[in-house]
Amino acid sequence: MKKKFFKRFYRLNQHEKKINSTGLGLAIAKEIISNHKGNIGVYSSKQENTFWFTLPKRKTMST
Repeated sequence: MKKKFFKRFYRLNQHEKKINSTGLGLAIAKEIISNHKGNIGVYSSKQENTFWFTLPKRKTMST
């Protein structure tokens, strides 16, 4: 199930009409982070989902 979170148009509560969501936010975040050579993921339990991401440290030019 964890991989589904990052698929385009996936919504956890797909049958809830009250939620105004397209299911694109995490897919876009994953693409941006991947393009920057980072990682994104989720820790899941029965009661909550915690999302995390990492980005590589930027190399600085010495003068």
